[in-house]
Amino acid sequence: TQCYGECSACSDNVIMEFKKSGWEFVLRVLNEPKYLETVSGLSKLQDINLDDVDIDWDDDEDELDDETKEDEWDGKDRCVILVGPPGAGKGTQAPRLVDMLGIPH
Repeated sequence: TQCYGECSACSDNVIMEFKKSGWEFVLRVLNEPKYLETVSGLSKLQDINLDDVDIDWDDDEDELDDETKEDEWDGKDRCVILVGPPGAGKGTQAPRLVDMLGIPH
């Protein structure tokens, strides 16, 4: 799978900055809320007019393959943490994961 060009975890800019600055990069990310958005390029996304974007949201749960349906919560401890910048879709995807996998929220 090709990485998203502005991914805040694995984009070329983020990896390059981490290799260059090491833990100083991590500290700066933790101390400056907008720094990672700037390095990754996510801050540019705020300039996009969403009315000009054609997004095809597929909410058809019937298309889930059998393997996904069988991966329901088995009662064992399981923790899923969604990480991403504001507006990335964490709040949208969390309920879908709860419904799809049966993991209590």
